[in-house]
Amino acid sequence: MFRPMRPEAAQEINTVANETKTEYTARVRKEGAAQQAAALEAENARQARESFNWMTKMGTRYVNNSTNANLIAAYLTKHRLPWTEESLDTAFLALQAEEEFDPTPPQAPPPVVASVDSHTWQRPLTKKYIAGLTRDQYRSFYSNPDFRAEVNQLGKS
Repeated sequence: MFRPMRPEAAQEINTVANETKTEYTARVRKEGAAQQAAALEAENARQARESFNWMTKMGTRYVNNSTNANLIAAYLTKHRLPWTEESLDTAFLALQAEEEFDPTPPQAPPPVVASVDSHTWQRPLTKKYIAGLTRDQYRSFYSNPDFRAEVNQLGKS
């Protein structure tokens, strides 16, 4: 008895027939890599949700810093535990009993200080603007002959 071929199977056969083996292999690998990347992204998002929920529940009992996070991740991997709130609890209690945790809270990054471009200043130049410059800014700007000329012109007005 003859069964008709599904349309998508016929499409795949035609595609393979029109592609070289190398092209087909490259396409299949690319599609597989894209699927793996999507699955990895979804797993990372799930783990982030689990971690957030667990840390919210823990409050101040867990100090969130890179050392402690790496310890918990290593524990889960070593003991082949899934990344769930329950497993995070298990890892936390085991590591806490071993006094492995770093009690140091993460340090805030130093404040970003805007750098001053030595060739850029407010235009038109005003006395109020000059009065607001720090000594270093003024010194940096004053090394530019155009700035000095504008300062001198401002002083004459």
